Amino acid sequence: MHENQGSSVIYYAHYTEDGVNKTGLTVTITVYEVIRDGTKTEIVSDGACTEIGDGLYRYLLASTSVDAAAEYVAVFHTATDTVDAQDIPAIWVIDRAGTEKLDDGVTLADDAITSAKFDESTAFPVKSADTGATALARTGADADTLETISDQIDLIDASGIADAVWDELLAGHMIAGSAGMVLLDSGTSLSSILLLLSTSPSVLQHRCMNNDDLICRKSADFAASFIYLGDLSGVTDLYFTVKPQTKVNSYLDSQATIQIQEGVGLLYINGGVAGVPANGSITITDAINGHLTINLDAVETAKLTANTNYRYDIKADHNIIAEGNFYIQSAVTLTV
Repeated sequence: MHENQGSSVIYYAHYTEDGVNKTGLTVTITVYEVIRDGTKTEIVSDGACTEIGDGLYRYLLASTSVDAAAEYVAVFHTATDTVDAQDIPAIWVIDRAGTEKLDDGVTLADDAITSAKFDESTAFPVKSADTGATALARTGADADTLETISDQIDLIDASGIADAVWDELLAGHMIAGSAGMVLLDSGTSLSSILLLLSTSPSVLQHRCMNNDDLICRKSADFAASFIYLGDLSGVTDLYFTVKPQTKVNSYLDSQATIQIQEGVGLLYINGGVAGVPANGSITITDAINGHLTINLDAVETAKLTANTNYRYDIKADHNIIAEGNFYIQSAVTLTV
């Protein structure tokens, strides 16, 4: 067993006679301190041991004797020769496993620990709505004391998070607000995100890439964002097309379940000519990196057949830049 210098250690031995616990013995102990080069020092001779019970005997080696990086080897002994073993060894290893270094560099001063506590009286520094001065408000303060949620989110700045982590969290994600789809980046503040979410019912759209599956809810707005599909700056024709999986090789584009053209809008829906092209769109948000968004209004998704397997692709001029499975799922509420 391992321990650090300056700590007391306890040795135990178990005596039996014919395999049965042996009690009532007089047991002594000899302890040697053995350093790395093999030099031994006998530090306890015939030390008296204490009986614990059920054949167990114990000896406490005082902390003042545990003063070196060494093996502290002990031998229990009894003069009773009817026991199964008269001499039983035991060992403690002191400062050999690096455990003495576990406390290094982790000690905190009392004042540092106190200041790190989450004190309800100073939890949220917010501006006073009445005076504009900075005030400390408890989490339970009434609504008049606290300003809007976005004011408080402003207190958490991206500079407080490692730039690389913040970029990974935000870059390439789409968020829907009252003004439409917005592409997030590392410069987007949390208060801006909150404002977008609060001004319109919205859904955070996770970024998609080639071979990602898409899910469309019948009778609900559909939106998907794609990133890193290649340089789109020179593309003249950009299409998003969905067809039944079993008809991909036989259906014309005019029979497509969905077809949207960038700059034109919705061309075909459910195998027929779209009545309102503006109900569908492809928007290039970053031409150089190949970021784009696809939108289809709920009034159009209501026309689709649910629970059927479909395939989609995105075609830029003569190149397929993304494709995958497309699922239309039933919605509980069908009213548009």
